[in-house]
Amino acid sequence: TQSTWGTIHKTKKMMRIQPFKESANTSECSAQATLKKIQEAIEQINQENPGKLSFEELYRFGYNMIQIQKGDMLYKGVEDSLTDHLQKKVALMTKCSGSDLLSSLRTIWGKYKISAKLIRDILMYMDRTYVKKKEKLPIYECALKLFHAKVLKHASVWPVARTNILYLIEKERRGELIDRELIHPISNMLLEIGQGIYDDCLEIEFTNQTIEYYRREAQEYIHQSTCPEYLQMAKKIISAENERINSYLIKSTWPKISTILQKELIENHLETLANMPTGITYQLKNNNIENLQLIYSLFSTSEQGNKLLLSHFKSFVEVNGTQAIADPDKKNEAVLFVTTLFNFKDKIDNILLKSFENDKLYSQSVNTAFEKIVNTESCASEYLSQFIDDGIKNNWKNMSEIEVDATLEKVMILFRYLQDRDLFENYYKTHLSKRLLFARNGNEDIERSLVQKLKIECGTQFTTKLEGMFKDMQLSKDLTTSFRQQNQQLFEFHVCVLTKGSWP
Repeated sequence: TQSTWGTIHKTKKMMRIQPFKESANTSECSAQATLKKIQEAIEQINQENPGKLSFEELYRFGYNMIQIQKGDMLYKGVEDSLTDHLQKKVALMTKCSGSDLLSSLRTIWGKYKISAKLIRDILMYMDRTYVKKKEKLPIYECALKLFHAKVLKHASVWPVARTNILYLIEKERRGELIDRELIHPISNMLLEIGQGIYDDCLEIEFTNQTIEYYRREAQEYIHQSTCPEYLQMAKKIISAENERINSYLIKSTWPKISTILQKELIENHLETLANMPTGITYQLKNNNIENLQLIYSLFSTSEQGNKLLLSHFKSFVEVNGTQAIADPDKKNEAVLFVTTLFNFKDKIDNILLKSFENDKLYSQSVNTAFEKIVNTESCASEYLSQFIDDGIKNNWKNMSEIEVDATLEKVMILFRYLQDRDLFENYYKTHLSKRLLFARNGNEDIERSLVQKLKIECGTQFTTKLEGMFKDMQLSKDLTTSFRQQNQQLFEFHVCVLTKGSWP
């Protein structure tokens, strides 16, 4: 017996019902009908009218298509539906211009992305089975690829949109207000479709425009400005471009733009900026900490700029340090000579700390320059010893312990620059012996503190004789006290026992 449910076979023992076998034509018709329902659903989704659709029913349609081996038909049908929808949208966008085109593109992309995600959800089974087996793009990625192919590659859409984006950016660079929200979603759109898409469609043209724009701006502004004014302008531009990229472009663009700005605004004009009447040397002479900090922040980011600033700084220290102590009055007066060096060193150290961030290379150049300055004058060893002698006998008596220690540290800094330390030792030993023998060492703690610092700096051998002099004076004091006690102070008596070889 034939029926729509199957064929019934009667036997003597039992009756068996076989499943209905659908013919090829019937299967094809069924698949076409199911695909049509899915495509109609896709159209409703694209028209933002999915409210009446049943997710379970659409999911089952997709599932059945895969089960009856119609995955190719389903996949192509979805592609066709999306392509048809995008072509209609392109036709609308080609009628727009300027900001209206960007607004249209932003809106169409936002809605299309939502639709693509809904379509992906109802065809999730196809993604998990058919797509993996056939090594095709998942539905959502396929939708993104179609958007790139049908919209972004359309000659009347993206080239025009990109021109409008670059025009808006240039307007903002000139100080005009723009609607940033026109650009931000489009930048994200390009990145979501693919990093390479963002690079090819926008970033390359944006970087080229940046080079041309700031090359013109730099050439114009550098002839109208002082060095600090130009660098302030450059700093503001760098900050503004960084903020611009973070606001409505992609952050990965910043390293490239930063390099471009450094080259076009700074590196191409290093010599001009450095040698301006208001350039590096002028700022150093006037001790302009803020301007020097600005110069360092922009010059030190490139090898060439850092080298140039370092050269000017080292030359300034050498020339001005040498001139500072070349004054005849200072050259003939030990305290004034050493104090001048202290003051100049303080000035340079302040610049190092506040303007150059205690940069190691700059600190090394200062040490090299001061070593040259100090050893240019043959009297440096003698004057440093005289300065100590005068301080202990006179100037340091009314100073606090902290102030004295700070002065001793400055003494040790200059001492480290001395090349002929043996000469200093001879002068210092002579001055120390007179202070000890004539009881003019206002504070023995200061004397011992300085000897201890010299010992740490130069080793035990350097201070052996100096320490021996202190021991001799202590021994002499003890002998004198003992003698007076034994002789009941019948007369004034003082004895000095000095070790041969320790004293000058």
